[in-house]
Amino acid sequence: MKSIFLFFWILPLALYSQSVHIREIKFRPNPKFYKTTDTTIVYPVVVTGNQVVNRLINDVIKKRLLYPENSKMTLREALRAMIRMRLTDLDYEVTYNKNGILSLKVGVHVEAAYPNYWNEYFNFDIRTGQCLATKDILMDNMIEPFKSKVFADKIDSLKSYKQEELTKPLLNKELDSETYHMATGIIDDCIATINIDNFSLTQQGIEIIDPCEFPHVIRGMEPTYELKYSFQFMYPYLKSTFKERLGRLFFVK
Repeated sequence: MKSIFLFFWILPLALYSQSVHIREIKFRPNPKFYKTTDTTIVYPVVVTGNQVVNRLINDVIKKRLLYPENSKMTLREALRAMIRMRLTDLDYEVTYNKNGILSLKVGVHVEAAYPNYWNEYFNFDIRTGQCLATKDILMDNMIEPFKSKVFADKIDSLKSYKQEELTKPLLNKELDSETYHMATGIIDDCIATINIDNFSLTQQGIEIIDPCEFPHVIRGMEPTYELKYSFQFMYPYLKSTFKERLGRLFFVK
């Protein structure tokens, strides 16, 4: 009887511990746009023990990073096409890889009229290859309460930024009125909306990615803020299966 109990206790751990590793494809940028001898383009290919899962995951990554119009090309052909289109840097970070869940953060740099850098965030269920959305991990009746919490935190952060980094410098004549009105107008638009669909999992919890983006002319003034929530805080919001998978290492029931 004891051995049967032990089997069923260990079984979920075995299901969630499917091996995952990253195979890297590396390129140098086009010297017309970035002269370097270093390999600055490092593209991640997710490898699991299941070919179907591999294809599902890597197809999502390819379409988002290398554009849908390149989807019929091989991966290396698509990367070369992107390099011709001024892709100069690409790097990645595995932010979470436990209990059958994989999260990746990928940084992309394109040398256009203005240098353009952004991050893409991916969250996958390694058992199925499914790309996870917030609605997949949150209980249906807790999506709106969580969204309201994140919205309130975003508003607080941007109002604080507006006061400390814009209004005070304007009054002290450290900031001109034209720049002030441009920046505050963008912030007012950002304060009016919230999007919790883009997120990243880490060892500590969940981060919602909903930046307030400024145009290139004032990009250096763009506000930075973090919408991070620990697994302990998130526990009441999670669906039961994700309470077990994400909370397994953090909670004692």
